[in-house]
Amino acid sequence: MVEARAVAPGDVVELVVKMRQADIEELEALGIQDFVREIRSSVERSAFAYTFTVGGELACIMGVVPAGGLFDPSGIPWMLGTDLVTRNQRALMRLCRPYIHQMLQAYPFLFNYVHAENHRAVRWLKCVGFTLQPAEPYGPLGAPFHLFTLRA
Repeated sequence: MVEARAVAPGDVVELVVKMRQADIEELEALGIQDFVREIRSSVERSAFAYTFTVGGELACIMGVVPAGGLFDPSGIPWMLGTDLVTRNQRALMRLCRPYIHQMLQAYPFLFNYVHAENHRAVRWLKCVGFTLQPAEPYGPLGAPFHLFTLRA
């Protein structure tokens, strides 16, 4: 059973302990060293954030951080997961769609960057409707990242 709920206090640490290797590499490519601090900050800055579970086990945490101002309602969606995301991709995709729709209602323009080497995330983003630009150097290490966008 796949479910979504509010992010609980221990979820961030559990996510970091169980995080997919591709997500670890993506964070490292962005020069992030303290994963717990960065994810907690993302949850705190998010207009809304959710933990998705499969059979009661944490699969991923997803949220959206406001990016623009009053006259520029854009948001930065983010998601980091465990290997349960890979094993339950279709079920999670179905469950995530309404939450992406909720993001679009609050922020009619969504954008962020995904590591070009994170092939499953790239494929997932395309499947849920995001448009990806060709990879370009991004971040302090100049690793290849795709800009991804979605408009309401």
